[in-house]
Amino acid sequence: MLVICCGLGNSALSATSVHVGASSYSVSGQSALILSAEMESKGPVADDGLRHPAKTKWDLQWRFQQKESNVGCAIDSIGISLGITHTKPIWRDKNQASQLLLERWTLFENALTQIQEYHVDLALQTATEIEARA
Repeated sequence: MLVICCGLGNSALSATSVHVGASSYSVSGQSALILSAEMESKGPVADDGLRHPAKTKWDLQWRFQQKESNVGCAIDSIGISLGITHTKPIWRDKNQASQLLLERWTLFENALTQIQEYHVDLALQTATEIEARA
């Protein structure tokens, strides 16, 4: 697990804690068709109710502390917590696969990583926007 703590802005004391975790499920097979069928039957269920090869789920929570004075109320501090979990397949018997299938799997894994990174960036941007509006 990766834990990142950072301040997102300077309007009020802020701290963002980011926790990144990973989970996986096993697939096996010696053809792209079999691997695809394995992912369709074992992959994580998304919000649309369908199974997908991979999923990035994020949970964003925030808490504001206010301070009061004779002039009025203001935000004293902001705490933002972002939890991100990646779920993707692990190909268990790839050591028995053809070179071509291994190369295709590597391209597939790289594409999944790019999509996951996009979702992390989106979650971090959202946390930044929440903090900026405070």
